[in-house]
Amino acid sequence: MPAQRAQDEKLYRQKVFQAVFETCNRTAPVKNKKDKAIACQCYAKAYDNRYTITELIAINKWSAEFNDSNGIIALLLSPEAAKCKVIVRR
Repeated sequence: MPAQRAQDEKLYRQKVFQAVFETCNRTAPVKNKKDKAIACQCYAKAYDNRYTITELIAINKWSAEFNDSNGIIALLLSPEAAKCKVIVRR
């Protein structure tokens, strides 16, 4: 069932992308809505592209187990956030 597995992975990645995008869109300190949407799309895509499906699943499981997971994930992705202009590096 390689075709089914590929479809499942695609759907999982889409859910991850959407979740990251929505969180970014709620929390990113970008004033202009259009700029924020562009920055958050860049950020969500960078997150999705950085990790394999196995890694994304492991991160999700870890996130479900620990309460401070968003802080760690944000820290790990700070280069992508800076590149996509979601945050300003100091």
